[in-house]
Amino acid sequence: MKKRKTVLAVLLTAAVALMSGCGNQTGEQAAQTTETEEAAKETETPGTDGAQAEEKAADEVTDLWFYYPTQVGGDLATGMEEIVADFNTAHPDINVTAVYTGPYKQTAQKAMSDLAAGNGPSVILSGMLDIVDYYNVGELEDLTAYIDAEGTDWSSDFVDGFWGNFVMADGKTYGLPFQHSVCVLYYNKDMLDAAGVKVPENWTEMQEAVKALQAYDSNIIPVEFPSDVWVLEALTLSDSGSLIKSKTETNFDSKEVVDSLDFMGSLIKEGGMIRSYAEAGEDFVAESCAMMLNTTGNLGFAASGADFNWDVAMVPVNTTPGFSYGGGGLVMTADQSEAEKAASWEFMKYMTSPEVSAKWMTVSGYFTVRKSAEELPAVQDYYAENPQLQHAAELLQYTSAQWSTDHYWDVYACMQTALDSVLIDGSVSAEEALSKAQADSMAVLGE
Repeated sequence: MKKRKTVLAVLLTAAVALMSGCGNQTGEQAAQTTETEEAAKETETPGTDGAQAEEKAADEVTDLWFYYPTQVGGDLATGMEEIVADFNTAHPDINVTAVYTGPYKQTAQKAMSDLAAGNGPSVILSGMLDIVDYYNVGELEDLTAYIDAEGTDWSSDFVDGFWGNFVMADGKTYGLPFQHSVCVLYYNKDMLDAAGVKVPENWTEMQEAVKALQAYDSNIIPVEFPSDVWVLEALTLSDSGSLIKSKTETNFDSKEVVDSLDFMGSLIKEGGMIRSYAEAGEDFVAESCAMMLNTTGNLGFAASGADFNWDVAMVPVNTTPGFSYGGGGLVMTADQSEAEKAASWEFMKYMTSPEVSAKWMTVSGYFTVRKSAEELPAVQDYYAENPQLQHAAELLQYTSAQWSTDHYWDVYACMQTALDSVLIDGSVSAEEALSKAQADSMAVLGE
């Protein structure tokens, strides 16, 4: 790995401490991360430390390190390794070592730690909301000039709605869209037909569908979804609301947010179940549940495992269609030589090319990020085999950037506590929980 300057220790320590509380890597993921890193270390050329390494790299190859996560069901790591290997073959003057680093939060934690130690990655597939933390400690390269140099035909070929979370407070762009998803309603058509239930389009129909499925077969879990802020945001947007008023003011105790959390709680009371995104996907494929609110990032997993008629639809709407997109994008770290930055940009362009975007969609089920990719035979064939993904892509006209604030993870924790207290513990009402979340989050933002 390249040596880098040590960034402001106080800021980095605080950022790493925040993210370390935002999810734990499983033993299996940790083992896989360790194995991948060990394998990567074995590929390093011996005796290339210090000035000798810099001279060798300048004469022969520019070495880059790429940190990437996988977040949902299915084994996406193999597909990513193949894409990076193809890049290395096509670019003999650049060598990218891909390191699997666990889910988004663990990826951010490791990247921050390694950047602080002076051995950080060149390019990161970052969760969109982690980008703010990298930006705040000055570790991101401004990509505006790179993007402008490619011309408007290049940049306008990206799906318009996917740029939102990559523009920071200074108005400059610090990332490229790569893998994005939206929250949709998955449904087992065979189960719904057997129970005489139509696909629910609004909140009332959703509640009626849950009751009808329970009456039809009490062994079927009518609906599953995680106790997750992203799902709450989707429902709030479908009720014409918002979780925030600005980067410095939350809106957690508004009527629309309270009603959305009440709606989620009503589905649990009628027989629904809280499950993680991956667990719900596994239950859906196993026909344990009839419906789930889940990320389109699980479409590939469902398509490969479901042996029944199923499809996806919009998150049930209360007043108007709307939901935010999730996922992650590619960012370049700032403390690199000009040659390394040029190589990193070449890698980022390759990864977001229409052909690679199409391949990643077929591997992962995430949306293509390039409009022109939609016309490629690989995408058309995939849509023909998996019409559910095309149905989900048709909903992108209703998507918007995900909410974010200053001190995001602290603010997020306030809201997550509220969700868990209502949906898992059942200890307080939505109104009480969100009132506390609003007060706690504004205290954080006022610091």
